[in-house]
Amino acid sequence: MKRLASALLILRRLLDRHERATSARKIIERPSQTFENPSDLKAMVELLIEAEQAGAIALGWDRDAPHLIDRVTLVDPEPLYRFTGRSARSEILATAVRRLNEAEAVTQSAQAMAQDFVAAWSEGRRFIGLDVEDLDQVLGLLRATDAAFTELPPDIPLRTRSSRLLGDSKALEKSLPMLIAYLRHSGMIDGEWPRDKVLEHLGLGKYALPVFVAGSVLIAGTDVGCWPYAGVPPELVVEVIPSTSIRSILTIENLESFNRHVRLCREPGDVVVYTGGFPSSAVLTLLQALLGQVDVPLHHWGDIDPGGIRIGRHLETTLGSHVIPHLMHAKLARDRGTVPENAQGVPQLPKASAFSELADYLREPDARWLEQEVIDPQKTACVLIATEM
Repeated sequence: MKRLASALLILRRLLDRHERATSARKIIERPSQTFENPSDLKAMVELLIEAEQAGAIALGWDRDAPHLIDRVTLVDPEPLYRFTGRSARSEILATAVRRLNEAEAVTQSAQAMAQDFVAAWSEGRRFIGLDVEDLDQVLGLLRATDAAFTELPPDIPLRTRSSRLLGDSKALEKSLPMLIAYLRHSGMIDGEWPRDKVLEHLGLGKYALPVFVAGSVLIAGTDVGCWPYAGVPPELVVEVIPSTSIRSILTIENLESFNRHVRLCREPGDVVVYTGGFPSSAVLTLLQALLGQVDVPLHHWGDIDPGGIRIGRHLETTLGSHVIPHLMHAKLARDRGTVPENAQGVPQLPKASAFSELADYLREPDARWLEQEVIDPQKTACVLIATEM
């Protein structure tokens, strides 16, 4: 452990370690005993003696050099907080939680982000590089996230969106690095995607990506039911209508699984939509258009990991529809999955969510995560396998 020559830094480190402590072991720091200027040693010793007299610490003096302090032991953190003028982390966290609640995040993405910050800070961890002391920056990031995920017409440029929703044409652009870092951390986007592809996926680029859909639907009057799939321009997603009776609608997170399913497993009357990871506004608009015309189950097939859970939950909350997890259940993960290197970031979902049971499983110490490409596609009727958990 590095020996510090500053009494204030030593006292602050004692409090830092106290806030991270998971056991009742004594917290000890060992000050530097080497000083070029004797006055620096005198200043350090005097301040540490004051802290000891305040009942915050105990000093252990060096036996061989009695004028030097060998160790500083934390005795009572409360007087040390007062002595240093620092608030307890619990108080800082309570203030942060209150201000995050007062921010009233609107979109599901911003709400999930706020929950992730609180969860990390409650465990004494930074989250995407930000700690509880960075609250103002986090609040700005939440506002930018709301602006990014608020549904607007697909042809609204990035700076126009930012100006309209945030009152500053460059505010959203400035927050993009942190927003993209969060989306990557949470599995909402592919970690390898460059910035331009992320913007296109979120509908924030100059031109939004087409929506891949397979099934018996009419796109601007054209029946694409005999095609493997079609790419629907964002401008036309609201015009997609069924061309025949629809049995089910299935959303698929990853492209390889989408391609395999539509070629191997799609039944007559099935509509299959590729979400491209976290669904863009164009994907959601297409699904809303279809669900408004038919009364059929909505299934979702994605990775069994925090990102897959978030996508399924986002579909539930955004579409206001019950979503049936397809090939997403604990038994499958136990049999075919792998233990992740970092098992953090699992969202806490309400019990009413169709994905809450799977989220509970993913928080277990030995939970396994599963990429959907590992599993061969199955017809949506096979969702009943989830009852075997």
